[in-house]
Amino acid sequence: MQANPLPSLDRIKKQAKQLRKATELTHMQALEAIARNHGFKTYASLQAAHKQAKAG
Repeated sequence: MQANPLPSLDRIKKQAKQLRKATELTHMQALEAIARNHGFKTYASLQAAHKQAKAG
């Protein structure tokens, strides 16, 4: 069984922008919410996972 690939940061940012427009959340709050929806505790942990994946 293969692990789900990381969602792209561009995709996360686009989703956060859409969420921000539809709600009263700030952009950072929207980024945090979208990151949690993808199984990460914070947006920073999602970014760290991307950096780690790039490092190999």
